Amino acid sequence: MREAIVRLGLVCGGVLVGLVLLEGALELAAVAAPALFTRVSAPSDPGRVRVACVGDSHVYGAFVRPEDAFPEQLDRIFHRRGIPADVYNFGIPGQSSYQVRERLPRILERLRPQVVVVLVGHNNYWNLSERRVEAPDAAYGWTWRDLRLVRLLHVLRVSLREGAAAARRPELRIVEQTEQGQRLMLDLGDGLERVDMWRGAGDLTPDEVERVTDEDLRAIVTSIRAAGAVPVLLGYPAIVRPERVAVQRALDRVAGAMNVLCLDSTWVTDRLQKRHLDGLFFPDLHPTARYYRAMAWSLGRQLVRRGIVPPATGGPPAARDGRCVPLV
Repeated sequence: MREAIVRLGLVCGGVLVGLVLLEGALELAAVAAPALFTRVSAPSDPGRVRVACVGDSHVYGAFVRPEDAFPEQLDRIFHRRGIPADVYNFGIPGQSSYQVRERLPRILERLRPQVVVVLVGHNNYWNLSERRVEAPDAAYGWTWRDLRLVRLLHVLRVSLREGAAAARRPELRIVEQTEQGQRLMLDLGDGLERVDMWRGAGDLTPDEVERVTDEDLRAIVTSIRAAGAVPVLLGYPAIVRPERVAVQRALDRVAGAMNVLCLDSTWVTDRLQKRHLDGLFFPDLHPTARYYRAMAWSLGRQLVRRGIVPPATGGPPAARDGRCVPLV
């Protein structure tokens, strides 16, 4: 009995030492060759189009499985149709347009996408982090989920269960939640960083939301074009609150002023509701998987018809609609 216990102890000790050595090797490899450990580096195949989707929880896919968000469904549609394109989901729940504006250059540099789809603005009325409000400092507590081995196993599990597009998502998790907001840890492939979604002393008025959204979208479109990519703006599928009306006005104005393609998602909503389909939205008006499926099909159809994916010879024609056009 004593000998069996000793053998068991030796086996457990050997496994532990092996895991420690493997973790150390992964850490060294991440330093020596960081591109091998990022989910957002540009693939080596020059014939494939990279589509980056940036924005808030409507891009991330709040309350649905990762594979049911519209970027992941769009990725599957392209693959099934034989279209050489890969879609990347950079949605972060609660994110403001200012935060997209600040992090977008890193995404453009690492992924080098040819197309960037932008859906953001609703959270501008309350999320003033990085724009006006600095969240209180707090030390980040290390957890076992920060181990390279654990993160690698997580990517493999997601890839097998939810598909390659879901596995390409940047790592994101909530580490603190209070009445004033929440703190997340995000890894875009160049190390963990803190992202704060913090309320200010008071919410922005609809006019203020329209102004800051307009400013941020213009900067976002300029950054995308400077990187050689095609910007595509998306409107929200349900416009029932004053701040969303303000965001839509900003979208229309930016679309006209900058000749950028802007697609109005409410046309998808109207079409589905005319067919008397239920289960399109959660109580807080976030889309369900059923809605995202229709949205992905309509978006894919627009990108293909307009010569954006795959890119037409000489590049897609400039959008000259003057405002957001129906997403049909």
